Amino acid sequence: MLTLGQVQNSSVANVAGVNVTDPQFAQLVNDAIQQLIDIGNWFGTVRAMIGSSVNGCVVWPDGVEAVLALTGCHRKIEVRDYWYEFVPIRDGLAGAMRTAPGMHPESVVGFTGTTPVFIQPSTFNPFQVQATADAPIDYGKTITIYGKDTNGQEIVSLRSDGSTQRGVQLTLAAANTFTTQVFTEIYAVTKDITVGNVRLWWYAPSHILATVIGIYAGAQTSPSYLFSKMGGPCTPSVEALVKFAFRPASQPSDLLSIDCLDAIKCQVQAIKSRDAGDPEKSIMYEKMAIRRLNMQMRARFPKEQFVFAFRPFGNDTLERQKIGYLI
Repeated sequence: MLTLGQVQNSSVANVAGVNVTDPQFAQLVNDAIQQLIDIGNWFGTVRAMIGSSVNGCVVWPDGVEAVLALTGCHRKIEVRDYWYEFVPIRDGLAGAMRTAPGMHPESVVGFTGTTPVFIQPSTFNPFQVQATADAPIDYGKTITIYGKDTNGQEIVSLRSDGSTQRGVQLTLAAANTFTTQVFTEIYAVTKDITVGNVRLWWYAPSHILATVIGIYAGAQTSPSYLFSKMGGPCTPSVEALVKFAFRPASQPSDLLSIDCLDAIKCQVQAIKSRDAGDPEKSIMYEKMAIRRLNMQMRARFPKEQFVFAFRPFGNDTLERQKIGYLI
């Protein structure tokens, strides 16, 4: 993968119009990369991964922006959006288990928002929360957990001055730091900027070993993970094709999501042309950037292989139409 330093030492510097050490140069490169990521799914922005579901729910790793395709137990799992929850029950997540006699239940996964932890507590499985810091230099910094108690009420705590605040604030230290309150839901987490990672743990006095429920990078101040709920036969393991979110670069050693200098250069020129009031030239440069990325995809993947979807009945299937199978 390209780094910001490699772009600074490339011909992109000739068209940027600013010194490569100026923060505006990094901002220009970041803007170009973010626009290219929004346009399409390119090499380096889409990856395959293997994960597991817990009680029919999947929490995706930090940085995953969208789930493009999903399989479980060698069967395709349909990926649906928010609206899928609100269609008639036969077609929604609740109706995924209802199928005609002799047919396999349909597996679907719906996007249901974000969550700050890998594993959520519940009324049937409440627990306390413990916080640890990987780097001793972060001792003394704080992390705040927001959620509900066993009565379904929002958890509040007292500050050092006696005033009331939402959530529970823990101070990172060498000794174990955990909440006295028991959570049945965690809906938000905020933390100070740290040097190393901060970890949240499922803490219960009756358990000898704690279970990690969140790992937060130093720059994350309000962490959250993409969360999906599965309907139909749930599988313990899933294989997914996911698209990663844009991450801005600021240091020369930072990796870039787009691994094509020519495309970045053309998109920088597109931005400069747009700012100069020349939309036609901007569109021309953007098309050149897209063409270069398409050529990169063609070079790295066999062009003889392609995927197409044959859906004469829209999202319905031939089995539901009761006209047989497509061989």
